[in-house]
Amino acid sequence: MTGIDSYPDVPGLETLQEYVADIARFPTVTQALPKFAGPTLLLNGENDLQTPARAALAADAAVAAAGNRDHTIIIYPGMAHTMNVTRKFVPQFGEPDRKVVADIRAWLRSHH
Repeated sequence: MTGIDSYPDVPGLETLQEYVADIARFPTVTQALPKFAGPTLLLNGENDLQTPARAALAADAAVAAAGNRDHTIIIYPGMAHTMNVTRKFVPQFGEPDRKVVADIRAWLRSHH
C-alpha cells in the first residue's frame, strides 16, 4: 500500500533514487563503526524507515565482533528516525521523546 516494497523506486519519491546512489558511495555504519574503538551508543526507532532496527542490530553485532566491549544499543518501540512516537510508515516530525533524551543523558553521565 505504501509502495515501500518498490524501494528505491517508491511512487512519489523519485528523488530517492539519486539519494540512494549518492549514499551508496560511502561505507555503511556496520562497515565503518567497528573501526572506532571508543564507547558506542546506538539509538534506533523501531519504525525508522531510514535506518531499520535490523541495521542497528547488525551494526551493534559488528562492533561487538570487533572487540569493543563498551557498546550499548537501544531500540525504541513505536519511534521513527526523529526519535518520536509515530505511526509506522507515516513518520511525523516532532520533538525527540523524553525517554530518548533521558537515556542519552544517563549514558553520557556513565561515560564522563
